[in-house]
Amino acid sequence: MQAEIRGLQLNQPLSRAISHQLCQQRVDFILKLNRWTHFVTLTYSQPNGSYTIGKIEVLRRSRLFLSRLNRKIFGRHGCRRCGFRIGSCAVLGWGVYGDHPHTHWLLTKPLEMTDEEFNRLINVIASTTRGIGKERDIQTIFSDCVVEYLVNHGFEGWIDQVTFAAKCPVR
Repeated sequence: MQAEIRGLQLNQPLSRAISHQLCQQRVDFILKLNRWTHFVTLTYSQPNGSYTIGKIEVLRRSRLFLSRLNRKIFGRHGCRRCGFRIGSCAVLGWGVYGDHPHTHWLLTKPLEMTDEEFNRLINVIASTTRGIGKERDIQTIFSDCVVEYLVNHGFEGWIDQVTFAAKCPVR
């Protein structure tokens, strides 16, 4: 099979090599952004009607979740005036049939918190944030394979509005 890019004929192995190189660049970008400690999957509840929520609504709920998590960790003053935040990166997925919105998150826990405290805080914030479903998965064992999964899951669904490098107070 031949792939055509801007009038150039490329053979399939070269096309795969370019695709692999682009994927590796995305993985490297995400790995350099923070020292990731947690991989979290959140689902989003559907309204009472039969329609599926859209990307804008998922984005709104995702930003609310992250905002509440940052405020709980750093306080309102730390978030607003000093700009403190945890490291975060999220990718939006829709499920096999396109009707099961969920986000995969990479999060960086603050140094002063234990894994158990951070897991508990994520669960509390997720369960009290309107629109986030009951299905969630929090993993503290982290490897580079998680980032590769995230990129391969669908980098088109990358939510740049909730991707930040960590900015924490110096202690």
